[in-house]
Amino acid sequence: MSLDDVIHNEIGGFGPWQQFIAFGAGLAILPSNLFLSTFPTFVPKFRCQVDACDNQPFPDYRASWTQYGMPSSVFKQGVNVSHCVMFQYIGNGTTCTPADFNDQILNECTTCVYDRSVFQYSLVTSFDIGPCSNLDPACTPGNYVSKIALLDLSYWVGVMFGGCVIGRIGDFLGGRKTIILSSILFSLTSVFLGSADTYWGFTILSFTAGLFALSSHTLAFIYLSEVVGQDFVHLTPVIEIFQIAGSCLHGVVAYSSQNWRLIWWYAAFMNALILPIWMILHESPRWLLSRGWYDEFQRVMKVAAKCNGVQLYPGSLEKAKKSKKTVTDCFWLLRNVNKKKKKQSYFFSSPLIWKNLLLMCLVWMSTSSIVFGVVRFSIVLEGDIYANYFMISISSLMGVGICVVCLKRQSRKMTLIFFLVFGSLSLMLGILVRDRNILLALMIVAKISTSVAMFCCYVLTCELFPGSIRNSALGSSSAVGRVGALLSSLLISSKCLSMSTTIGVLVVFGLGSSSILALFLTDSMAYKLFESLEDVQALEAKSTPLALSREHSNEKIRLIDGYKNWDQMDDH
Repeated sequence: MSLDDVIHNEIGGFGPWQQFIAFGAGLAILPSNLFLSTFPTFVPKFRCQVDACDNQPFPDYRASWTQYGMPSSVFKQGVNVSHCVMFQYIGNGTTCTPADFNDQILNECTTCVYDRSVFQYSLVTSFDIGPCSNLDPACTPGNYVSKIALLDLSYWVGVMFGGCVIGRIGDFLGGRKTIILSSILFSLTSVFLGSADTYWGFTILSFTAGLFALSSHTLAFIYLSEVVGQDFVHLTPVIEIFQIAGSCLHGVVAYSSQNWRLIWWYAAFMNALILPIWMILHESPRWLLSRGWYDEFQRVMKVAAKCNGVQLYPGSLEKAKKSKKTVTDCFWLLRNVNKKKKKQSYFFSSPLIWKNLLLMCLVWMSTSSIVFGVVRFSIVLEGDIYANYFMISISSLMGVGICVVCLKRQSRKMTLIFFLVFGSLSLMLGILVRDRNILLALMIVAKISTSVAMFCCYVLTCELFPGSIRNSALGSSSAVGRVGALLSSLLISSKCLSMSTTIGVLVVFGLGSSSILALFLTDSMAYKLFESLEDVQALEAKSTPLALSREHSNEKIRLIDGYKNWDQMDDH
């Protein structure tokens, strides 16, 4: 008998105990740390600065003289280096009249005046790193990464490293302690980020913040997936509603504050806000069992039974303990998997683990590139950037509902592939349209579809890996997946690429990974959560072990009530 049997058949699959944990997990992802860089890196419209005409310190972007001092194309929709031009100024430096400009000659400029009517204090305006700035390299070979893109680059590189490291720490210390630790560190770093006075100081601190940005999200999802009954795993994406709410709150804070510093201080407050509930929660019983902490495991399970208003069958916890082979080693430590073979790494001892890990890294990359790419597109599309951002963010609510229904009725693997392909094709149609409303609608459809795919990624990753390395597996694959978010950010922020080219790259990435997934990915729907490497090895034998089957556990439900304890039932 496994822990799944105890939770599903005795504790209850989704009682008050699990619901309280779901609420705590939802609060952990409410800050939506991965969307924090969206508005601070907003690039406003800009034009060349003319010292004789512009009043300091805040010159008017659409001053009356600009109608004869600038080409009309400068004020068209879009933000690119073609706006870094002005008519040649031939005045004496004190006047600003039509006669002071030669409209037959265009000069480039390196000093900008920004339109502050949309977002008053972005990082671009504070550090003067707009596309015309002499502080930022022009679009030449070797200079494709602008300073604007470098801000995102530093943050996402931190996220990638942090996901791997924090996931490993979560396996060693436990999810609860790691969530508390990372939330404290992220809050402190966010306070310093909001106080940064230099571009390079902000860039370095941004990398540091990224190290702790992902942990609360991934570890909270794992924690919840380990305590719900096997028939309720499809409900775990519901906590993403908190993340969607947090994403929308970013838009509200950005709209009301108009200041990148206040956005980061808001992030510090929100991450500190989740600490009280995680102080009173306990560690995951599945993690406690995997580490051999049996006394604490039994205490937690008794608390769970009391919260759900049920009584445990005599001897059931002992049965679960005996059926579980404790794994206390880290994936980089050597372990004797087979006495006839030399010691090898736990993580690398199974080809199936290797294959699934590589495939999940690939699908995380492609899904993240579209999801975060669409969010970034929301602030560069025509129209109201706040309305665009809100509509694209809130559309993920529909993705949660679709995901819950599909995971209950359909294969995880096929659900993931279908919605990744559908989202990629929707985005591809955006290359063919020029109407702003149609393009926004297509991006909303792409966001809904790829959100379903991303929620499936969380569930699949939790189900495909044994409990002792589950935090590491989800942390590593989702962190590698942020390469996709980094890619989309670099493409969108590039001075050299059009929106159509950027969309084309993301579509090819999504469709290509879908094809590979269709051929090789293991579908976890038929199996319970793997507890040890032995479970994975049994699956590798190309047979479905009875003990791993969901149907086998469901059959036990019908037998429980006729017996006084698990020993009698097993004898039967």
